[in-house]
Amino acid sequence: MALDTNIVTALGAGSGVDIKALAKGLTDAERVPKQNAIQAKIDKSEAKISGYSAMMAVLESFKTAVDGLDSTTDFSALAVRNSNPSSVAVTTTSLAGPGSHSVRVLALAKGQRSISELGFDNITSAVNNNQAFNVTIKTGPAGSQTTTQIPISAGQTNATAVVNAINQAATGVSAQLVDTGATDGNRYRIVLTGQTGANNQFEISSDALDAPQMAFGDPSQQPQDASVMVNGLQITRSTNSISDAVPGLSLELLAESGFDASVQLSADPANVKSKLQALVQGYNDMVSDFKILSGKKSEDENDVFSGALNGDSTVRSVLSQVRQIFFGQSETKGESITNMRDMGVSVDKEGIVTLDESVLDKAISENFDEVVQALAGRQAVTQDGVFSQKRGIGATMAAKLREIMGPTGLIMNQSNSAETQVSRYETELAKLNDRMELILERYTRQFASMESLVGQLSAMRENLKGQFEAMAASYNQK
Repeated sequence: MALDTNIVTALGAGSGVDIKALAKGLTDAERVPKQNAIQAKIDKSEAKISGYSAMMAVLESFKTAVDGLDSTTDFSALAVRNSNPSSVAVTTTSLAGPGSHSVRVLALAKGQRSISELGFDNITSAVNNNQAFNVTIKTGPAGSQTTTQIPISAGQTNATAVVNAINQAATGVSAQLVDTGATDGNRYRIVLTGQTGANNQFEISSDALDAPQMAFGDPSQQPQDASVMVNGLQITRSTNSISDAVPGLSLELLAESGFDASVQLSADPANVKSKLQALVQGYNDMVSDFKILSGKKSEDENDVFSGALNGDSTVRSVLSQVRQIFFGQSETKGESITNMRDMGVSVDKEGIVTLDESVLDKAISENFDEVVQALAGRQAVTQDGVFSQKRGIGATMAAKLREIMGPTGLIMNQSNSAETQVSRYETELAKLNDRMELILERYTRQFASMESLVGQLSAMRENLKGQFEAMAASYNQK
């Protein structure tokens, strides 16, 4: 490497030279290219790690849609048609099956309601002259009542405090102050409501000496059980929510009715359609995100994912495995429905998937069971004494995604390999820096020796120059 002219001149002149800067410049000339090359490898591997992490996130999102097709129970939701929704609300669980039922609400379950005989002028009106007293509530049928005593502290006897104390006692009896609008000093009345059911009656009393507002007469509403006719059989329950009359059917009784509500349960085509729509959208999102990961690096410095896996075969491998299942023949195919194309799914030359809903609607209406079986079915097969299980497209794809995304799957293996490379490159970088430090030290010693030699030569030159000048001066004097 040619030395700078100024430095050479300076050396020749015997002047001081910045040997540290000179040594560092020569060392950096050797260090920087190698350091940049190693750092580029580290950056590329770290970008891959980020890319693999992004792949996992993309596949996790796609897997959410696939999981909706993993089992035939995912399609167990039924469409409910109810001829009298104002009388009874009907919901289903996974235990429900297609069929018809009749429901007639004969009587609603009610709780006892009792109203104080006298009221309060305002919500802060004192009870029992602000003296302490006890409220006693007995709940349950005669002969097996539960008694609860509720203390009302002195100074805390206003109408609001009494109501709060009753509610906090959790006896099953709730209290509230109702504004009647009356102007005779009885504007606010205490209304007590018990739990529904004929056996949930209650009694209330107090030991207050001066608390006429705590006196309750006969109930304004007696407790009673719900009575409902289900499929010709009359049943009674203590609540208006009934879930044990028909397996998988929950009834919420709303109003008494003089006629039956016809309840029809049938397979819900909207459920299948929404799941396939989600699958198609998830697939297209996955393809789009994979193109970003494997495409060119964005000019946006904050975009750490675009191009992160450019040239990496992992994206192609995963997408190929998913496509093979997505567009392949179902292992549990039927006579009319064998693959996704039979359900209206198609793909263009860009890899974008579309769903023809008219084709899907026809497939569902004519071959609902085959559609469900082709997507999520499972069939046990024994051939030549060997047991195996066939799975539908959704079930097969869910299993493949679990394999790819698992701790020993393709993506984690690639990510772990990239992390190992980063560690190896960082070790190389550390060794390079150690080696360059030794070279810098050697250069510094060499230049220091050279500078010392130049200094000695300069001193000798000045000494000789002085001697010659002295000799010349002595000749001139003669």
